[in-house]
Amino acid sequence: MFHFSGKSSLISTLLRLLDLDNGSIHIDGQDISTLPRSTIRSRLHVIAQEPFFFPGTLRQNLDPSDSLPDQAIIDALHKVQRWDEVKALGGLNVQVTQDLFSPGEKQLLSIARVLCYSSGRVLVFDEATSS
Repeated sequence: MFHFSGKSSLISTLLRLLDLDNGSIHIDGQDISTLPRSTIRSRLHVIAQEPFFFPGTLRQNLDPSDSLPDQAIIDALHKVQRWDEVKALGGLNVQVTQDLFSPGEKQLLSIARVLCYSSGRVLVFDEATSS
C-alpha cells in the first residue's frame, strides 16, 4: 500500500512519476492513471520552490521553444506585474544571471512561463510562499 509521505510524493504521483498501489486520483472526472504520462505532464504545471532558470536571455527562459511572438511573452509578464521591471532591465533580451531576480520574482517569472504555454488548467505550487 502506498502512503503519501508529503507534498513531494503527492506532486510526484500527480505527475505520474510514482504510481498508486490502490485508490485513484481524478481531475475533471478523469482517472489520471488512464491517461498517458506525457498527457498528464503537458496539462499539469508545477511551479517549483526553487525556480529553474538557465544562462541566456529572459526570452529564452520564458519561451525555450522560440515559438511565441514577443507580445505573448510581454502579456504574460504584465499578468504577473513584472514587465515594467523587465523593460527597465533591457527587455526580453536581458541576460539572466543568478542574482538578477529575487527568489519571489523568479517564482513570478515561472508563473509567466506557464502563462505562455497555458494548455492546462491545473497549476501546482511547491511551497509557493517560501521565498
